[in-house]
Amino acid sequence: MNYFSILTKVEASSPDDWTKVENVTTEDGHRQLYVFHEDAAISLAWGKDHLDGEPWTEAWSESGGFPDKKIYGHWLDIRYNGVPIQRDLVLSVDGGRCVLPSGNPISEAGKGVIGMKVSEPEMQRARLLDGLLEHSQFDRYSMSANIQF
Repeated sequence: MNYFSILTKVEASSPDDWTKVENVTTEDGHRQLYVFHEDAAISLAWGKDHLDGEPWTEAWSESGGFPDKKIYGHWLDIRYNGVPIQRDLVLSVDGGRCVLPSGNPISEAGKGVIGMKVSEPEMQRARLLDGLLEHSQFDRYSMSANIQF
């Protein structure tokens, strides 16, 4: 199995293809771990804080209709045999009601960051994590945050 085939399997999977390992904190600070049913060597580790857990806001979070405008960054690691092979920064928004991909900021003069440009694989991985966390409004939040790919 190579790097690209692992990513393809993860990106094509659904939340039903994973099992959450309860009561886990990894040595590198992740708070949740999921194991892939098809190949237990593939796992997702999520929850290590970005920016020491400090929130921030952007123009898109302030104008996106979110009751809670704070953004919290967390790392999502795809692991093979416990070794991270891909790391994504994902954004927890609206009081933890959705997880979005971070991508590259889209800025507009005088307005700041008004959205994000992401790749389709980044979108798929964030959508998977959002589903694993049992959220249900990924598309609505993606549209409100002006995520483009």
